[in-house]
Amino acid sequence: MAMTLGHWLVPSCGPDAAPTRALNERAREFAYASHASATRRAYRADFRDFERWCARASASSLPARPNKVALYLADIAGRLCARTAARRLGAIGLAHRVARYDDPSKDPVVRSVVAGIKRTFGAAQKRKDPVRLAHLQRMVSAISENTPKEIRDRALLLAGFAGALRRAELVNHDCADVTFDDKGEILKIRRSKTDQFADGAIVGIPWGQSLDTCPVSALKAWMRVLNCDHGLLFRSINRHGRMGNRLSGDSVARIVMKRAVAQGLTGKSFGAHSLRAGFVTEAAARGVPERDIMAQTRRRSPAVMRAYI
Repeated sequence: MAMTLGHWLVPSCGPDAAPTRALNERAREFAYASHASATRRAYRADFRDFERWCARASASSLPARPNKVALYLADIAGRLCARTAARRLGAIGLAHRVARYDDPSKDPVVRSVVAGIKRTFGAAQKRKDPVRLAHLQRMVSAISENTPKEIRDRALLLAGFAGALRRAELVNHDCADVTFDDKGEILKIRRSKTDQFADGAIVGIPWGQSLDTCPVSALKAWMRVLNCDHGLLFRSINRHGRMGNRLSGDSVARIVMKRAVAQGLTGKSFGAHSLRAGFVTEAAARGVPERDIMAQTRRRSPAVMRAYI
């Protein structure tokens, strides 16, 4: 996909060929950057799969005929969930639009195939179970050692729950994004899933009622381990206790599952999103007004917020 996306805009010819090629590449990069990095990675993988399928079928992947796209979707239907099939189609459409070809994803037959896949197999998103407050207290209380990894995991779990943070928001924090005052801690979120243009947001996390489960105290303890006020906040730690690079979103999911399993909870039903969903579920159960829940989760749609419960 990376190679084929460059052939667009105006032809590079004549005495200004070199500057035009450079501008083409720069414009292509900006167009590609309009999508979130995770979306770009998924689209690259999706289009590569379509290219391999076309190669086996001796068909062109770019441009692709609508009937070939329909056959590809029919082939992957059932093996992949309907949402993934729809994303594959989005990747195919993006490649064609950027390369200035007719978009086969808009073809009526292709759209009918997608609708039929959704109706046949369903398009409901599989959601992780929420980490309720009782779960969180058990998970955190079981972290009894004071190794760097234990201190980090305690801070990560409590901050993720109290801040209703997405896993990308958790791992993208730097130490400089955290400040403390007499009310608790203030997190600066530079970019998030619903803030792709980095307007930024501020999330406040109050002091906890118990020292063992206080997110502010836990994060302060972790920052003392780091012994710095800049650089990466949540880092990987190897078996020898050596600090590494920034944690990945998948690492957050593994930490949540590990701590859930340790308390006899079904690990596969919990993940990184369980912390955010747990905050929303717990707040709703305690009668917190929706506007306050939406403010903490940075959600604009009540319907989307309610789906977390």
